[in-house]
Amino acid sequence: VNPGEPVYEKLFFDEQRYLRLYGDALEDGVDPFRHYVETGWREGRSPNVMFDGDWYLATHPNALASGLNPLSHYVRVGAAAELQPHPLFDRHYYVSRYPESVRHVGDAFQHFVRAGLWANHAPNAEIERLAGDGPVIAVIERCLGEALSPVVDADTWPSTLNDYWIPQSLRDYVVDEFGDGPIDALSYLFSVITTYDADP
Repeated sequence: VNPGEPVYEKLFFDEQRYLRLYGDALEDGVDPFRHYVETGWREGRSPNVMFDGDWYLATHPNALASGLNPLSHYVRVGAAAELQPHPLFDRHYYVSRYPESVRHVGDAFQHFVRAGLWANHAPNAEIERLAGDGPVIAVIERCLGEALSPVVDADTWPSTLNDYWIPQSLRDYVVDEFGDGPIDALSYLFSVITTYDADP
C-alpha cells in the first residue's frame, strides 16, 4: 500500500453492490474500488447506496473545487465538517437518535452504512415515521428505487469488526509501515477502549 492511498474510503465501499450495478463497465480483473476512485465517480457511480457523489459535489461547492473524488473529500474533510453525504441522511437526527454511532466527530455516516442500516436504524425522522414498526430498509428501497440486499449476510458485507474508527493519520501510518493486516486488531483494541470509556 502506498502512502496516501485511499484506505479509509474502503470502509464506505460496498463492493457487492458496485459489482451488481456496474459490473458490466469493469474490465476483467479490475478492482471495483480502484475503478470507483479513479474513474467511476466521474461517471456518476456511487460507492454505497447512501452516498450520492453527484449530489454531494453539487451541494458542497468546496468539494468540487478540491479536485478530490467525492468520497475521499467526504472522508478526509466533509465528515469532520458535518457535510451531508446524501439527501436522505440527516446526521444531526441520526446522532441524537443513535448516540452510539459517534466514536469521534464525523463518523455517524460510517456507522449507518456499515451497521445502522442493517440494524433497522433510520437515517432521518421522516423515514422512521414511514417505517413505523416495519423495516427501515424497505422504506429506503422505495425512496431510492433500488433493492439493497435480498438477504443480509453478516459474513459478507458489511463487516462489523472494523467499525471502530481509527484516526486517519494513525490508520495511514499503520498501513504504510505494516500493511493492512494489523487494522482489524487495532480496530478491536479501539472497541475495547471505547467500551471501557463508556462503562469503566
